[in-house]
Amino acid sequence: MILLSAMTVGCMTSTEPNVYQRSQLQRSMTTTFGTLITYKPITIEGEGNVILNVAGTAIGAIAGAHIGGGTGRLVSGIASGVGAGYATDAATKALTRSKGYELTVKLNNGDIVTFAQEGEIKGLQVGQTLKLTRDNQGNWRIDNQ
Repeated sequence: MILLSAMTVGCMTSTEPNVYQRSQLQRSMTTTFGTLITYKPITIEGEGNVILNVAGTAIGAIAGAHIGGGTGRLVSGIASGVGAGYATDAATKALTRSKGYELTVKLNNGDIVTFAQEGEIKGLQVGQTLKLTRDNQGNWRIDNQ
């Protein structure tokens, strides 16, 4: 189950400011600048994976059904399946949990906005100028210049 969870993590799309998806290349983006007012580190909740949860549940149920005899095998299979499903979900969420920042920025037009962004932004300092880039789907990237 953990191997399957680790494989899923490898297939996930990054939302870090310095990582671009191929679909984002050669597309225009809007750029604005602002001043960092506050920031704090955050933990971004991990995501479960339905396919892995179903697989974990099935494997647990099959393995548990080999314990005991008669009706005990059915009960053991159900209990093992439910337990394995919960364990798979917890492992997947733990493996996909990440770090990021909540940033409050005063844009050059005077608006104050707050963003949560995954990944490391090195050298953040209150009062510094940040570059804010928005794609055509409304997703923002924030980076210090």
